[in-house]
Amino acid sequence: MFDSGLNEQRGALATVPGDGLAGPTGPVSSYDALPIPPAHLREWRDATLGRIRELPRRRVLEIGAGTGTLLTRLARDAEVRTCFATGSSAAVAALTTRVKADPVLREKVRLECRDADDTHGLPAGYFDTIVVDSVVPSFPDLAHLRTVVERLLPLLAPGGSLFLGGLRNLDLAHCFRTGTALARPGAARGDREALRRRVDREVAEERELLLSPALFDALARDLPAVRAVDVRVQRGVQHNELTRYRYDAVLSTAEPAADLTAAPRARWGEEITTAATLAGHLRARRPAVLRLAAVPNRRVHDEYAAMQSLFNPLESIDLAPQDAPAPAPEVLCRAAERLGYRALPTWGERPDLLDIVLLDPEQVPAGPLTGVYAAPVVEAAGCANTPATDHRPAGPDVGPPVRLPKDAAPSARTAPGTLPSHTVRAAAPAPRALSAPTATADRPATRTRPATGIWAGADTDAPPSEANVASLFAAQVARAPEALALPGLAYAELDARSDLLAHALLEHRAGPGTCVLTAMSSPAGFAVAALAVVKTGAALLPVDPTLDLAEAPHPAVLLLDEMADLLLPAVPGAARLVRDAAAGPLPPAGHWPVTDADRLR
Repeated sequence: MFDSGLNEQRGALATVPGDGLAGPTGPVSSYDALPIPPAHLREWRDATLGRIRELPRRRVLEIGAGTGTLLTRLARDAEVRTCFATGSSAAVAALTTRVKADPVLREKVRLECRDADDTHGLPAGYFDTIVVDSVVPSFPDLAHLRTVVERLLPLLAPGGSLFLGGLRNLDLAHCFRTGTALARPGAARGDREALRRRVDREVAEERELLLSPALFDALARDLPAVRAVDVRVQRGVQHNELTRYRYDAVLSTAEPAADLTAAPRARWGEEITTAATLAGHLRARRPAVLRLAAVPNRRVHDEYAAMQSLFNPLESIDLAPQDAPAPAPEVLCRAAERLGYRALPTWGERPDLLDIVLLDPEQVPAGPLTGVYAAPVVEAAGCANTPATDHRPAGPDVGPPVRLPKDAAPSARTAPGTLPSHTVRAAAPAPRALSAPTATADRPATRTRPATGIWAGADTDAPPSEANVASLFAAQVARAPEALALPGLAYAELDARSDLLAHALLEHRAGPGTCVLTAMSSPAGFAVAALAVVKTGAALLPVDPTLDLAEAPHPAVLLLDEMADLLLPAVPGAARLVRDAAAGPLPPAGHWPVTDADRLR
């Protein structure tokens, strides 16, 4: 059955001629147990790559890279500077061999063994795009998905995007199982009630996580960092269970270029009834935006009609082709594209209907979009099934642990984009701190050597011992949130940025009783870092990495900018977070306070 997930899908792509991969024979169809044709899988892969390539991708993180079907292609894009990927030990071991043998991949790709929900050691505010493709159906429940999303969002650079691909539509669960049940020989001639019970049972025993498309707008209402939600069905001329029942969602932290929720509508079956009448409408009126609404979804129409007939004893329940209520969605998309429009197919007001949103690039600014799917307002809890309890472990390709050679993959605590391409930096003795100050959560350590002028905070005086930095700062934010704390940085934004970084530090084991060593050359970067450390309850130890350092307490985290990362050696047992000064300020999109429960976790 195809619902065994990403393993098999990627295995089949591994056998597509020209891919240069080796793998198993690939996924079989849920309808006839025959392999899905390579041409179908190639189209699916290329459509996914095309969707990801719409997003900024200077620094990319892929969660659950599997056999590297997407990773090895994205890494060859000129725009991509770094591709960091995670996966199971078996997948990483196999990919490592391939990466080391390819000069382009060796220069850009960094690999690491970890689960989808493990973000420890990954740099906060670093990645332009994070890709989680076809992994979500293997998650055990909605709570796990939410945890993963909440842990990945702080890793995005300002304006970054989280791509969730290969999602299965809960709203079509009965439709899909009706189709697979009726594909069995003689099923349509059997007992109608027995067939209906079988469909219900297979839906109830579903082993994968199914999600209603409306989920992502519901999540965005709870996640202040998410500014835009873009849900689409996948493009393609092939009709199979991938294009019929799976879709993609992009959560962006950037302000959207356009909100398409209330775009002008033309309802299918009224003025527009064919691809030709659609083209005529666009030529005559040249709208900036048009939502072609309520288009019957030709991909699922026959199975949806059969599902409905299960409950009507006067109708047959076979899967004989029905009269086409509308052209295939790809036909309509291409008709609009020939006139210069962008075509974005998405779900419609009912599960058997699609909307196709059309944009004129000359009239609509480029950038993230929101409201492509005009989602109903629903509660997130009702947007997912509960997978069967025999669910396999989360992740794309679970296998026995594999111990990698020392140079096979970068350390779990090394920031991507800062490693030499030829080797991983070896562990070195801990850096020596500037002589003798005692650091507490509310009293940063002070320098005793002359300042060099670029490492912010390394020569600052400590605040009075009776002062509580966190409470004083919170009071100032409450008094004047829009006032400038530093040039270009308001108190409210400084508060929000330090909140997010504090949560990242806590995930890396910073907290009461620990020390965070910092080296930040930007005053704004140091201000965010210092406040974040204070909020965790850890001690702050600013250092100048260009100087000879005295012996330091064993830090839990090294919080560095990119230059300091090149200068400071590794510290055994310490997480290493690298902050990119070029990432820019975070939009003040919300407030994420750190609680005592967070600090003591």
